[in-house]
Amino acid sequence: MSITGKLIRFDLTKGTYFIEDSAPYHDIYIGGRGVGDWILFKEVEKDVSPLDPENIMVFGAGALTGTIAPSSGRLSLVTKNLMTEGIAFSNAGGHFAPELKYAGYDDLVIKGKSPNPVYILINDEKVEIRDASHLWGKTTWETEDLIKEELEDKKVQILSIGPGGENLAKSACIIINKGRALGFGGCGAIMGAKNLKAIVVRGSHSVEVKDPEGFMNECSRVFKKMEHSIGTNFLRQGGTINKIGPALSIPYRNYQDGHYGQKTAELSQLNFKRKYETKRIACFNCPMYCSHFYAIDKGPYRGLKAEGLQINAVRGFGSNLDVADPAFVIKCNAYCNQLGLHIDEISSTLAWIFDCYEKNIVTKEETDGLSLEWGNQEAAVELIKKIAYRQGIGDILAEGTYRAASKIGKNSLKRAVVIKKTGVNEGNMRGKKAWALGIVTSTRGGGHLTGSPNSEGLRNITYQIGEERYGVPTAGQPKTYEGKAKLVSWFEKFKAAIDSLGLCYFTSYWQNNLLSPDDYAALYSKAIGRDIKAEQLFAIGEKIINIEKAFNTINAGFSRKDDYPPQRFIDEPVKTGPLAGERLPLDKWDQMLDEYYEIHGWDKVTGWQTERILEKLRLKEVEEKLRKEGKLITND
Repeated sequence: MSITGKLIRFDLTKGTYFIEDSAPYHDIYIGGRGVGDWILFKEVEKDVSPLDPENIMVFGAGALTGTIAPSSGRLSLVTKNLMTEGIAFSNAGGHFAPELKYAGYDDLVIKGKSPNPVYILINDEKVEIRDASHLWGKTTWETEDLIKEELEDKKVQILSIGPGGENLAKSACIIINKGRALGFGGCGAIMGAKNLKAIVVRGSHSVEVKDPEGFMNECSRVFKKMEHSIGTNFLRQGGTINKIGPALSIPYRNYQDGHYGQKTAELSQLNFKRKYETKRIACFNCPMYCSHFYAIDKGPYRGLKAEGLQINAVRGFGSNLDVADPAFVIKCNAYCNQLGLHIDEISSTLAWIFDCYEKNIVTKEETDGLSLEWGNQEAAVELIKKIAYRQGIGDILAEGTYRAASKIGKNSLKRAVVIKKTGVNEGNMRGKKAWALGIVTSTRGGGHLTGSPNSEGLRNITYQIGEERYGVPTAGQPKTYEGKAKLVSWFEKFKAAIDSLGLCYFTSYWQNNLLSPDDYAALYSKAIGRDIKAEQLFAIGEKIINIEKAFNTINAGFSRKDDYPPQRFIDEPVKTGPLAGERLPLDKWDQMLDEYYEIHGWDKVTGWQTERILEKLRLKEVEEKLRKEGKLITND
């Protein structure tokens, strides 16, 4: 079986752990995100705050993690969201998750708070909670190096927090392999509140599947399919920053515009490659090797060597701060990784405070003497440090964009580009309607990796291909609203299933003509020894989305009012570029949102779930909890 059948539960308050059978969870929700969602929903009540010791963190490897399936190195984390009070889920690559499986475990459930800093060490059957006082205050890079030196083992896999998490910055994240992030929901601060510095794993076991020969054949088939895909070639050339070019619509100066013009060329993949790239890197068993390693040998960031970055770092620290300098982007990305900060929330906060400075909402005296003119690299780097250590203005900014704006006041909240109290660092949402809908309705409080489709930016998605793949002929048409609710719903369920399988989303239809739902179903079927259809994976994905939706309704109080885009996107159109004039008018948005709720079987007036859909999905416990809260729409 591709799962190990074991889950470890830690109580850091007591300094204890025990092993539990994981099969009952995986049999229903596959693994990874699905299992984490269900455990969180069942075990964490709404009166438990995210930083409370009783909040749990569920780290989960997917059902296919650690196998020879392509890109099977993904780790999911599910916890209560520090930004929204609802659900937080994140997913990271690297090599930690496969090592967890090789140690013999599918999932880790962590609650409580240690009286002193600790790290968890898992080495096959040997499990320890070790003192980490000597690691407290160290960066994630220093922590990883020190632990490997202490254990005299360079092959151990480590996830850790940096000063951001230790100081409970709400934008803190968790870093794996020095450059892979579990990002959303302030998870680094939640780990810091538990006095948990790191988790270390080492394993020597194997991961078995029920039908080895059949699984091998399926893996061989899909690897060959990937080799002939334009999606694979695109990512190999330059990762996600390969998209960067003058025609690309990306945010400018806190979304005052959605286009960076000719300056975008300075941030092209070619410039990163020519000036700074030294080699390419891949996650576990990945044929893409879409991550690149950079070294800076001159200028203010001379001597920095770091793993590459994704397109969100380029738009977050580049165009949105009006800095057309690849070296600066590499520096900010690496600095956030070292300090354990989520680059999406950090870059959103920086763009907002720079915007406020431009409009004289905040003064130089309030920013600790920093001149926050657009393009000021030195000030931006200094603010990142101040946020991690909660120094001066950084103490306010560490609360995240929404809460910082609420504290500063003076109409600064009107300039905050946030969704569900979470800072936005995304591509141009105003011009791509399904992309925007997927981000706004995301259960984790924004972010495109829940239901946003990539198809609107792909030239080869014709009406015929859109219909064949997604049942949506308009899937490749960015400006149209027609069919986009169905498209987002399709991708929500697809992504939830992939996260639970433990594979990288870049291997899928999301990245053009790669693996289909049928391909994933075939892989999973051979692994577990029984026939699973794509429709069944989508059904599980739909359950996962509904569990997250219900958790948000109960814990965060979300309803329809929380599924609207930032006011700037409603009122202010894109000023320049190919999408000039595009915005998200409320009448069109409401029409699309109505359709989205109807497809899901949710109430269009409140946005709440209905008795009918939960009965259909056989989510009895979800239905009962919502009924108890008075937030369930009953059948007529």
